Amino acid sequence: MRSLERITDWIALAWSSRGSSLFSTHPTSARERLRIPRPLLGGWHRYPGFAESSAPRIDRSRRPTVSGWRTLVLLCASLASMSAAADARAAKADWASRETNNIEDARRQTQIATVYATNALLRDDVLIVTVTGANVTLVGKAGSTVEKDLAEQIALSVDGIEHVDNLIGTTDMPNQRSRGNPSFGEKVDDATTTAAIRSKLLWGKTTSGLEIRVLTVRGKVRLDGTVYDSAQSDLIAQVAADTAGALSVTNAIVVFSVPPVTSGAQADAQKLVDDRRRPVSDPWITARIESTFLLSPSVNRSAISVATNEGIVSLSGVAGSASARTSAIVLATNTHGVRSVESARLVAN
Repeated sequence: MRSLERITDWIALAWSSRGSSLFSTHPTSARERLRIPRPLLGGWHRYPGFAESSAPRIDRSRRPTVSGWRTLVLLCASLASMSAAADARAAKADWASRETNNIEDARRQTQIATVYATNALLRDDVLIVTVTGANVTLVGKAGSTVEKDLAEQIALSVDGIEHVDNLIGTTDMPNQRSRGNPSFGEKVDDATTTAAIRSKLLWGKTTSGLEIRVLTVRGKVRLDGTVYDSAQSDLIAQVAADTAGALSVTNAIVVFSVPPVTSGAQADAQKLVDDRRRPVSDPWITARIESTFLLSPSVNRSAISVATNEGIVSLSGVAGSASARTSAIVLATNTHGVRSVESARLVAN
């Protein structure tokens, strides 16, 4: 629209200036400079007695020529096209900026709402989140002022959020947890617990490659599968029990007392042996041991340093207790690729 307005203004300006001498390209003819009228029978004569015409003379010096007028129109059209292109680029940039801001607001809003849905204290509260730039508006009902303050602190912890309008009301009543189907937050917690157990088994020296099924419902873990050693079954149950989110463990793993006799079973067993013998890098071993410690409540709060050199793991620092020290050594020893564990510099608090 701004470009059309400019086109109209320029054309009006050109029309109002059509009589200006600036647009004249033809000089005044000699006949007009000499003020000699043109005879009716044709020809040019310098006859002093010939009377001049009484008709008003047209001053052609102030009359724009056709070529000058066309040049002006083309110039206006060119300027209008350039202006329109500039307006289009500016509008596109403005739209892209608004679109980027909307996407970022939606991302932050989803992040905050997801944390609320998975938080054990806030998952049953009815909270509505609106993000506009660096500002967040919270509306809804919480069970207490503690939960209200927690919701505000979570929103402020998101990158880019500077201000929170906390309009959450409180009921001062404990939330009634439904014991029917698991809620969304409980499903997320159970899925996280299952993934943590499966990861620890996958990194284990004697448990990697085993077909062990893990099912978690409201923190209750059930283990299913088959092994050929009772020690493996006990180790799997111990690893599952020492995982964040596991409230109880039901070990339904079947232990075969005889080695596999079929060719397929023997091939699978040999594949497990080959996988356990395959070398891995020292940084991989260190990262897996540290991840295992973080996923194990018995040692995740301990100040334990892990270093690996050619498969030999060195543990140093202070464990929270004697049982935490023992668990750390067992978890490190069971990690795939570990040849031995040195724990002389790991002390119990």
